[in-house]
Amino acid sequence: MATLILTDKFKEILERQEVVEALSEKGYNSLDSFLKEILKRINNFDASLNLKSISYHTLQDTDTYIGVILDEYLNKLYNICVIPPKLGTRSGFLSQQIFGFISNLINGSKTNNPLFPVDKPVIVVNCLVENLTDSAICNIIGAKIIGFNYIDIFNRQEDFGAPNSTLAEFINTISEYKKDIFKDIEFKENTLVLKTERLKDFKGSLTNEPYYFAITAYPAVILAKKEGYKIDITNFEDKLNNGKSNKNINAFVTFVKKLQTIKIPIPTILYGPPGTGKTHKMQKDYISKYNNSEDVKVVTFHQSYSYEEFVEGLKPVLDKDANNNANNNADNVKYTIEKGIFYEACERAAKVAGYGSLKECIDDTIENRCCN
Repeated sequence: MATLILTDKFKEILERQEVVEALSEKGYNSLDSFLKEILKRINNFDASLNLKSISYHTLQDTDTYIGVILDEYLNKLYNICVIPPKLGTRSGFLSQQIFGFISNLINGSKTNNPLFPVDKPVIVVNCLVENLTDSAICNIIGAKIIGFNYIDIFNRQEDFGAPNSTLAEFINTISEYKKDIFKDIEFKENTLVLKTERLKDFKGSLTNEPYYFAITAYPAVILAKKEGYKIDITNFEDKLNNGKSNKNINAFVTFVKKLQTIKIPIPTILYGPPGTGKTHKMQKDYISKYNNSEDVKVVTFHQSYSYEEFVEGLKPVLDKDANNNANNNADNVKYTIEKGIFYEACERAAKVAGYGSLKECIDDTIENRCCN
C-alpha cells in the first residue's frame, strides 16, 4: 500500500473557510468527503497504489502544492501536484504550482531522462472550482505534452478538440487562445526559436513571467526534439553570459542543452517504383550496421499479411500423434498460439534492456523503462 503525502501549508489552504464554502457549493458536505474523492480518483488512475489516507508533513525542496506518493519502502513513485479549490488572485493556473519545483530538480541535477524534466512521473489533480479558462486549458495541453498525468475532479473539458501531437499542431492550437504565444516561441525554417520578449529581455525584474513562459516553452522544445527540428536558444545564452540570472530560466536552458545532446532516430520512408534501389539502400545504410541478426527484422507488408503474422495469433498445425491417428489415416489439426515478428522483436528489446522477460519490462515503471 502506497502513501500520499502533501505539505502542511496545503492543509492550511484546504481548511480555509472560503475553500470549505466553495466545496459545499459543489456538493461536498465535508472536507473529508472531498479528500476521499481525491484518493478515489488517484487510485482509479493507478489501482496498484491502494491509497487509504493523506498525510501532511513539511517537505523539503518542494512547493506548497507539490506532494509525493511513496511505496511501502518509502521510495518515491510519483510527484503529485494538487491544485486547490481556490487560488489566490495573483496565482496562475498550474504553471506557478509546478515549475518552481521542476526548476529545483533540474538545477539540482535530480532528473535522469533528457526528455522528461522531473525525477518521477507527475500526477496533476485539478480541484479548482471555477470554470476553466482558455488560458488554463492551454496550460493543461502543455502539461500533457510534457508527460504529466492529468485528473480533473469535476470532469471538465481538458482540450479544445484539436490535435496537438506535433509542434505545428501545438502552436496552431495554442495561438488561437493564447494570442501572445509568439512572445515565447517562433517556428521557422525547421527551427524552433526561443524568445525573451515575455521575460522583458532580462532588462527588468521578473515575477510570474518565467512560469508563463515555461508552460509554453517546455512542451514546444520536447515536440521539436521528437520531430528532429533544431532548437535555437541563442537569445538566452547571450543574456545569461552577460550576467543575467533567474532560477527558472537557468533550469530551462540546462534542460534544453541536455535535450540537444541526445539523438532520437527519425522514421524514414524510402519510396519509388520497383528496381530503384530501395532494398539495397536499406541493407547498406541500416541493416549492415547491426552485427547481431537478432537486432533487426525485415518485414514486407502486403495485402495478405495478417495481424497474426505480425503480432500473435492462432495457427493450425498437423498433429501426427499416433494415438490420435490410431483409427484413421488422416492427420488431425490442432491450433497453437505463435508469436509474430513484432512480438519477438519486443521480447528481444526487453532482453537487451536487461529484463528477464517482456512481462517484467511491461510491469516495470515508466520511469525505469525510460531512464535505466
